[in-house]
Amino acid sequence: MSEDIFIHKINRRYSVELLSGKENTYILRRKDGIILAFIEKRLNNIVSFRSHQNRKIPASLLRYLSAFFIKHNYDLSAEVAKALGISIIRQDNRETYFSFADLKRGKFIRALNSPDEKLLTINSLKPHNLTFPDECGNVILSTLGAKIKSLKIGRNCSMVINFRQNRYIKEIKINKDFTGKIFLADSSAKYCVVGDNARAEISYASGDNPLDLKIGNDFQGALNVRSAYLRNLNIGQNCNAKLNLEFCICNRFINIGAGSRAEIACDNVFARHIFIGSRFSGYFRCSGQNSRQGVRRVTIGDDFSGHADFSNNRTIQRLEAGQRAGGIFEIIGSPSVRVAKFDDGFNGEADFSESGIVYVRALAPCAGRLIFRECSNLTLLKLPLGNDFKIIGTKKPLKINKNKQYAFYYFKQGKLPKEYFSSWTEKLTRIFHRLFR
Repeated sequence: MSEDIFIHKINRRYSVELLSGKENTYILRRKDGIILAFIEKRLNNIVSFRSHQNRKIPASLLRYLSAFFIKHNYDLSAEVAKALGISIIRQDNRETYFSFADLKRGKFIRALNSPDEKLLTINSLKPHNLTFPDECGNVILSTLGAKIKSLKIGRNCSMVINFRQNRYIKEIKINKDFTGKIFLADSSAKYCVVGDNARAEISYASGDNPLDLKIGNDFQGALNVRSAYLRNLNIGQNCNAKLNLEFCICNRFINIGAGSRAEIACDNVFARHIFIGSRFSGYFRCSGQNSRQGVRRVTIGDDFSGHADFSNNRTIQRLEAGQRAGGIFEIIGSPSVRVAKFDDGFNGEADFSESGIVYVRALAPCAGRLIFRECSNLTLLKLPLGNDFKIIGTKKPLKINKNKQYAFYYFKQGKLPKEYFSSWTEKLTRIFHRLFR
């Protein structure tokens, strides 16, 4: 491409000129002689575009230069594309450029129809919304510094979405049947929704804002959250993923839906309440080494058949399990635990050895195994009459009271606080959840 095309007068106010004594350097000059920017061009490649003395370049001029470079098929470096707000699709060692106007009109969508892997680098001059249609495949989306406020992904898309260190993104909505990876570390995201049947790896750490994260049913893959502030975490039914939460604060609750087979690890996570849905058959570990930061209460739904490990946890105070709970509950060496409640049909094993447990209740019928070795704080056991269950490790009770269904084993004198027992509102709430879950 000849230089007489590149050296030209843009309009009455601006022009591009060759810098005297420099073969490859050009000047973007205002009509009053003020230099706005330097452009370095080698053959057909624009390798540098830098503002002179940090002068602000009008957006209309940047749009003109973008259109000019794209029209005349110049190759652009990544720095030039970012400075001019030009987005790039790289595929088969070829690059296709799209201006900010093309991005807003969705002209880049046709280039995504190819089944081959594509790297899409988004650059934009001002904040805007970005939408991908259904069935976009093999797309790697890079958005470092891109001014995207909202991202919407259609159904059945296969993508890698990278919002690391993006300070503009606020909302991400991904439709169902998504496959790929989502990286949100150090971003400003506030709201992220992932639809049903996702096969994805989601990573979030050190965000600027509290994140409201909702993942739909049948989630498979992995969720890794570290050193982050969550507003809510909701995961739908039939989850079969690895969930790792570490050094996090959850402003409200953590909810895991029914039928989960997930492997869940909560290490030093501050959340007032964790809800695990019914029919859980996975592995749930909750540790907290700092008594000031950790989970206070865990509620597990009906038909539990998994493994819940709270060993050496220093924060959990209350554990509640629903009807027909089986599986294994390990609360060994937890000094903070005070109350454990099992609804009717408990047939699993709960080990409270060397813990701070005070009160345990199991409703009839009960065929489970309860272990209380070295539990110096144990005060009261409420258990059904009969001998279908097994108690190991307790000392001889001071007294035993009975009614028609239950026996009350007292190991210490004195009354327990009212908050240890279920209020009528808690009972109604539990019935409501069972009817409408």
